[in-house]
Parts: sequence; structure tokens; C-alpha cells
Amino acid sequence: MQVCALILARGGSKRIKDKNLIKINKKPVISYTVNELAKSKKIDKIYLMTDSLKIKKEANDLNIEKLEVITRSKKSATDAAQSEVAINEFIKKYNYKTIYFVQLTNIFLKKIDIDKSINMYFKNSYDSLLSVIQSDKFIWRKKGNKIFPSNYDLHNRPLTKKAKDTYYLENGSFYIFESKGFKKNKIRLFGNIGFYVMGKETYFDIDDMDDLRIATKIIN
Repeated sequence: MQVCALILARGGSKRIKDKNLIKINKKPVISYTVNELAKSKKIDKIYLMTDSLKIKKEANDLNIEKLEVITRSKKSATDAAQSEVAINEFIKKYNYKTIYFVQLTNIFLKKIDIDKSINMYFKNSYDSLLSVIQSDKFIWRKKGNKIFPSNYDLHNRPLTKKAKDTYYLENGSFYIFESKGFKKNKIRLFGNIGFYVMGKETYFDIDDMDDLRIATKIIN
């Protein structure tokens, strides 16, 4: 199948300084996802792409045989740069059929999810796949100075799970796609898109201090 994991780790995080290196339960954030990827026999190689010498050192200190730290260009590591810029740089240099693109700051990814999602991807012949959580909560939207319900009728409030509108939230844990399809479409999701449902705790991708506090309590 020839699957490689690709991780982007930028050094200049703003909302949480060095968020990829911050320690949770005495382990750096970077270690959670990388260690789980290393356990999976379905991942042939792990590439961590970074512009930070501190992240490079921390990653190398993990002593994971199939992990290779590679350089990320300044162009792809700016605040305004989409991840697709770095992915494109990677695909031009490394020849892998399938990319398992992982977000480091979602520390809840486990080997079982990695294996099952890869199996699902190939079994269903998807062109790309994303990780999600399932929800049936009531959604309200703002328009001007007012808010209104988006997925239910105020006069007919559903009382059971069966009657509620089920929807999916992108949790940003991982994406799977073919290199060939990425080159053509220039985005990570395209064609016949599949989805893999994860536990609700995985919603808390560490992006700000609130996320960090919640993720720290859940992971304990």
C-alpha cells in the first residue's frame, strides 16, 4: 500500500508558545501522535516537517526508528500559509502513493484509529478521507443582532436521539489522500470523500489555552 504519515510542526505558534513542545503528563505534545503512528504496521514511514530546531531535537530524542525529521520552508511556515503549501513541497520530494496527514495537536489519536481508518480508506476505494466526530446537538446561528436555530424547529423540538438531526464535525485529527489526486486538485480532500468517526474527546485539538486545559484533564 505504501503509506507514509506526514506531520507539520511549525515553531512560531502564537496563541500558545511552542505548543508542539508543551508537556502534558510530563510528555511533550509531539510525542503522543508520533508514538501511536510508530506502533502501526500500516504506516511505512513517518515524516515530521518543521522549521524549528527545538522541535527537530525533541523529535529526534524520541528515538523512533521510522521517524525522519525534514526541513519545512519559511514560505510554508508563515501564519498565512495553508498546510497545502507544505504538503505540496513534500510530495514534490518524496514518492509515496498515499499520505496519512496528521495534526500533532490532536493528542487523542490511537493506533486502533490509525489502523481502522486506513483499512476503511482502501476497502471503500476512497480518493480522500477525513476524521470527524458525530453530534446531534442543537445549533444556533447569528444573523445581525439575533440568533436563530439552524437544525431544528422551535415549535417541534425533537425529544429523542432518533428524531434529532445527526451531523459531523471535522476534528482535524487526520486526513488520508493519494499523492496523485493532491497534485491534480491542490487540496487535501477531493473526489470520493470518506469519513472516519472518532470519540468526542478528539474534538479538543490544542489550539488555545482553553483547549489545552480541557485536553489535559481528559488525557489524565
